[in-house]
Amino acid sequence: MSAFKWQLSITEMDQRLRQRLSLLEMFALALCLGLAGVFAWYRSQGWAYAYDFETYLLAGTGDLAVHYYAFWILPIFQVLASLPAMLGFFAWNVLNILGVFAASRILGGQQRWAAALLTYQMFYVLYYGNIVGILVGGLALSGGELRISAGIGLGWGWYWRSQNISWASRLASFCC
Repeated sequence: MSAFKWQLSITEMDQRLRQRLSLLEMFALALCLGLAGVFAWYRSQGWAYAYDFETYLLAGTGDLAVHYYAFWILPIFQVLASLPAMLGFFAWNVLNILGVFAASRILGGQQRWAAALLTYQMFYVLYYGNIVGILVGGLALSGGELRISAGIGLGWGWYWRSQNISWASRLASFCC
């Protein structure tokens, strides 16, 4: 088995994403979307507490006391916080499902690791509203012409340009 080349062209990535769905992929997507709906309903009834998602919503409202998040993702958290609770949680989970699905298509090649959607870890992500699926999808998509460092640099640059603070305060943000 050879090592995976992390240098796919945009055309190759597009071809992998547009392949016809297999029966396993359809089952996995249907199961994950169904679970996302069930978990969103559980959460709306007060039967489940999505710790990670609740922390993201707090960050979206400006409360960064629990964890510190990159400022480029805060607008996404703000949108989710403004949506009705059930819809916001379901939308977040759909993004996670699509991220893992895209990664399985891009990185899986001919195998198309749809089984990644059928793991305990994926169900954990859906129940607690974790961000892992979105990160995995972003990493897979960055394997083409985009680079991780460019995304981080653009996000950081946008944040610095949008803030009305002194350069001394900006430099101090690296230390503290």
